[in-house]
Amino acid sequence: MARKVLGVRPGAGSAYIAWAKALEKQQDYEGAIAKLELAKGDSEWRSLAIREIERQNQLIEIRNQQRARDRWDQG
Repeated sequence: MARKVLGVRPGAGSAYIAWAKALEKQQDYEGAIAKLELAKGDSEWRSLAIREIERQNQLIEIRNQQRARDRWDQG
């Protein structure tokens, strides 16, 4: 869906944000950040994209902490 919108409106922040949300559901937080960086180019969606990037970074930190705990528990 997002790719179709971008085909019609290249640079549409809303499409990049939707794409980022789909990547987040797959726990691809780094991929989501990459799409949100593109959404920042749309002035209408810039502030939301920035907030979402911060949130994705928090999710990455949580994931990394969980992995560290899992390694600790196994060792």
